[in-house]
Amino acid sequence: MKLQPTTRNKFSIVLLLVAVFLTVPLICAAQEKIVFRSNRDLTSEIYIMNPDGTNQMRLTNDPATVSDDEPSISRDGSKIVFTSFRNDRIDIYTMNSDGSNQTQLTAASVNSQSSFSPDGSKIVYASFVSPSSTTEIFIMNADGSNKIRLTNNSSNDAFPSFSPDGNRIVFTNFDDGNGEIYVMNTDGANQTRLTNNSATEGKAKFSPDGSRIAFSSGRDDVNGEIYLMNSDGTNVVRLTNHPRKDGEPTFNPDGSKIAFTSNRNQISTDYFQVYVMNLDGSNLTQLTDSLSNQSPSWGGVSNTAPAITAFGVSRARDAGVSNSLIATVNDAEDAENTLSVTVNGLPGATVNGVTVSNIAVDSSGNVTANIEATCGATDASFTLRVTDGGALFSEATLLVTVTAETGLPVITLPSNIVTNLPLNSTDTGKVVNFTVSATDNCDANPTVSAVPASGSTFAVGTTTVNVTATDASGNVATGSFTVTV
Repeated sequence: MKLQPTTRNKFSIVLLLVAVFLTVPLICAAQEKIVFRSNRDLTSEIYIMNPDGTNQMRLTNDPATVSDDEPSISRDGSKIVFTSFRNDRIDIYTMNSDGSNQTQLTAASVNSQSSFSPDGSKIVYASFVSPSSTTEIFIMNADGSNKIRLTNNSSNDAFPSFSPDGNRIVFTNFDDGNGEIYVMNTDGANQTRLTNNSATEGKAKFSPDGSRIAFSSGRDDVNGEIYLMNSDGTNVVRLTNHPRKDGEPTFNPDGSKIAFTSNRNQISTDYFQVYVMNLDGSNLTQLTDSLSNQSPSWGGVSNTAPAITAFGVSRARDAGVSNSLIATVNDAEDAENTLSVTVNGLPGATVNGVTVSNIAVDSSGNVTANIEATCGATDASFTLRVTDGGALFSEATLLVTVTAETGLPVITLPSNIVTNLPLNSTDTGKVVNFTVSATDNCDANPTVSAVPASGSTFAVGTTTVNVTATDASGNVATGSFTVTV
């Protein structure tokens, strides 16, 4: 790294610390991306790639001989914080994850090794302090305001990184040049040493669940290897074993893999490539293959497709609109009530006379909708699709079983009839005619019968006429009136 003379004197210690762990550091990525520093264009620039090494894209393009380095991504993948030498000094900048909106946050001392808090509201970083000529850990708001010093040791503190719950910071303290790993609260309290080894150890990162810490160490190999330990410093496990240098580990979002850098298999020991391996060190895969790629950091939010389970729904013809539970949804990353559910690709749809509309999802993942079946409706199936914020989706089939309408016919009856025989008649009965009818919501011509029927001879006295109306669905309505002769 070419520095101006005044800067070189102040930052020589920082450069020495960085050199211990390969070279100048860099950190991370966006939504399931890996961000890294590359010299492939003969300047130090920040690149981003997919976790399988595809689609490698340059994010910064600064003409300085040594320009941009040490990126770290916010958990939501929207922002990257990084170190730049673009203005003849080392300062911290932020940018969007596509490289846009690059903004300088610091303008004093020498600032580097920054990373976001899990919620993206804070940035922790290392800064050169005078007159002690040491690097100390600071914290500031994500916009660069409210800078607060967290450590005040006689030796150098470096490489800070947040725990996934945002309550702790892991960092490296260099006592007499020997790096050891510490954790502390985010206010600098309770500084606790986790490692105690004659070899330099550091560049530590918490696992996504906070239970483990990956770090670089020369305890078994002076060149440096990758190790894993519990977050309290116990149960140290070696993951790599190669005569060349391995370092700068970073977890993927679900904690199942680790990306790191190594100069193994390189013609020059000055050239490094980015590798990925399983958490147990197996399935080693090289991701980059160009002039020195270093300091990877795997970040962003791992996005999996949401799940949906549809329920069968029964609806009677012409029973009106009814709101029903039609499905449940869930998603590992997004709140359930932020998921979008459509039917046949639309907010509402009609099939075979059945209409599904007004779909809603509550915070428990219950999906409800208004369902209505017309008189002529038959069984209908619909495709429900749930889509998350990352445009991933799943589908399920909603089957609506249509049953016969249950509404009764409406009978129209005459008023009670009173009729008289002719004066001095000797008849014992009289023929009486009347009209009865019925209407139905789904049957235009329900069957109507009266007992006794119209035109029957009714005996002297009072007779009850029982009327029955039956529609096409078998629904029966009854009524009655009297005929008095």
